[in-house]
Amino acid sequence: MAVVANANPDLSAVYDLEETIHEIAEPIKGLDPEKVTTSKRVALSGIVREASRAVRPSYPTLMESCWMACAGVSHGNVPISAGIGVGPHSVRNPSEHPISMSVYANFLEMAVTDLETTVAFFLRYATEEHQNQRPMV
Repeated sequence: MAVVANANPDLSAVYDLEETIHEIAEPIKGLDPEKVTTSKRVALSGIVREASRAVRPSYPTLMESCWMACAGVSHGNVPISAGIGVGPHSVRNPSEHPISMSVYANFLEMAVTDLETTVAFFLRYATEEHQNQRPMV
């Protein structure tokens, strides 16, 4: 949205957006509206890349590859779509869409396994005693 607004020579939309952010952020204690409007955008791909490395150290690109394939199909990336079997025939015949094919079963299995691993990491971390933790009374 910001890229589109910045590309427009009329910057009134950008100023309106900044004003709205300030109205929302200013009353919140400890939230600086300037930090909100000037902060660097975090790329979702970077978050997925780091999670992919952490969840499957033996295969650090698996989650990222699965995410990229799903994102490619959902955003209409023709080469990726063709690479996993989405083509004009399957678009015209929804009952033959690859969503019901085994390629998506693999994606779902990976997602479920990665979610289970993430929950296990969280449970382990939540039950550990940490250095900066206050003593239990």
